[in-house]
Amino acid sequence: MARELKKSLLNYKPYYFYIAFEGYVPKIQDAINSAIKDGCKTIYIVNYTSREIDSKINKEVDLEFLRDRGITIKFTRPIYASDIFINYYVNKINNLPKRFKGILIYDDKTNTSEKLKDRLVKYGFIESGILISKDLKFSFDYYKSQSISEILFVNLASSGCGYEEEILMQELTKYTASFKIHAIKSWGYDIELVKAAINEFKK
Repeated sequence: MARELKKSLLNYKPYYFYIAFEGYVPKIQDAINSAIKDGCKTIYIVNYTSREIDSKINKEVDLEFLRDRGITIKFTRPIYASDIFINYYVNKINNLPKRFKGILIYDDKTNTSEKLKDRLVKYGFIESGILISKDLKFSFDYYKSQSISEILFVNLASSGCGYEEEILMQELTKYTASFKIHAIKSWGYDIELVKAAINEFKK
């Protein structure tokens, strides 16, 4: 994903490109320090997450200190908020060979998750079968009460397959005795996500 994003960005200008991971290495402060050492005066942070990250990064890096020294830090919106991102999921779900009556969107109720649900309904999915929730017990109890035994689990909250995602998948196995579950574990890689990141960068 990072490689494709880098290649796409270089089509616009000869940018320096750095990568950072939350909870892993290289960390964001490592990437910013590398950019400063390379003489960069404007640093764009492409937010490949589901939430705003300004305040979180400011706890790790003194952004005001850098700005006072003439280094401009700019953040994109989360690509999660992009219309391209939402349509990526709509198309991914709509093009699956099986049409699920139960779709559990694992996420908080946000503008993005609500739009995804609305668009799926427009494609003919049953609204009452689509839940937006991070409460697995509540969700599967609901599906049991509706006699829905095949569930599409869509992890909208996670961009990658890390430790937290593995724990979530383990939690999900508790319900496989009673339900047939097909899981979209994370965003995964797709050229549409690269387009979403580029679109937010260009704004």
